[in-house]
Order: sequence, then C-alpha cells, then structure tokens
Amino acid sequence: MGTFGQQAGYPALILLDSSDPARIQAIEAQLDLARTLFIIAGKSGSTVETDAASGYFYQLVVSRFGSEQAGQHFMAITDPASPLAEHAEAHGYRDLFLNPPNMGGRYAAMSYFGLVPAALMGLDLPRLLASAERMLNAMRSVIPETGHPGIWLGAYLGHLAQHGLDKLVLLTSPELDAFVPGPSNWWPPAWVKKAVASSR
Repeated sequence: MGTFGQQAGYPALILLDSSDPARIQAIEAQLDLARTLFIIAGKSGSTVETDAASGYFYQLVVSRFGSEQAGQHFMAITDPASPLAEHAEAHGYRDLFLNPPNMGGRYAAMSYFGLVPAALMGLDLPRLLASAERMLNAMRSVIPETGHPGIWLGAYLGHLAQHGLDKLVLLTSPELDAFVPGPSNWWPPAWVKKAVASSR
C-alpha cells in the first residue's frame, strides 16, 4: 500500500494544494466531471484559497449538470457551524463530515480530514489506525526520554539547527513515492510545507 497510491477498484485521489491557475487548469483537464466527487475540506470553513477553488469547481459542475444536481458531486469535511458546513447543507452536498471543533490541525490525519479520503480510496483503515495506535503508545508521556522517539527526533533536529543545518530533505522508500513529487515537480507540495511548519 503506497502512500496516496490508487488502489485497484477504487477512485484516484487528486489533491489540489495550490491556488495557482495553471495547476488548477492542469487538474481540471484530468477530470471526468460525471465521475468526480469533490471533497471540500477546511477546519474553519472560511479559508480564501479553499473557498475560491471550491466555488470555481462548483460553478463548473453547475454549468454541466445544473444547480439541482451539483451538490451530489460534493462532500465537505469541516467543523460544526462553520461557513463550509452551512454552505454544504444549503447546496445539498452528498455528505457532510463534522470533526470535533477542539481538535488541532496537526491531528487532522486521524480525523475525518484524513480518514474519509483514505476510505474512499480503498486504503486499509484498520491497518492505518493500528499503525497510528502503535506510534501513539510509543509517544506517551510515561515513556522514558531514552526510548521516546519524539524526544529523540526533537533533540536531533534541534542539535542540527544549532549547527546551521536547518533544511529538511525527505528521502523516501518506493512505498512513499507518491508522497513526494517526481522530477518534473521538484518542489515539495504545499501541504508538506504546512505540515512541517505547523509541527514546530
């Protein structure tokens, strides 16, 4: 099971992590609108870039299928009572998943933000959750510092930063090829930058 790799018999996940018009056009060119389900995800439900992209694709679907059918091509993942939740309900989205509002963004992978797309892609959720539980148990506060992977990683990165080594390079196994763009897209995806930046 490669990271974000398409599973046999399940839909592909195309992640739009950019507001660059060229990137949006490139993704649009790949879509068969009749077979596309858009997942609009945002904690606050009011992020400008997310609103702009979802509005663009919503109008595209409306122009093709009409406003009565458009909502069936969309689902939303957000916090309760957010503008996105209200929009999804008002426009008849196929589904609406509400996360607990007090959950921090860095924990999103194990919330509806990560689990709904993973389930739709046909990923092995029990295996994913078991792996997360193993890491959770390894990171508990009762684990001594000498065996705590989070403390070791933090100390190592802190030591490197103190010595001027402050660049993060991701060397991945073939199982993680889809996590990092290929040679034609040498920059890291925006979501990787954000995940690393919010982990400080």
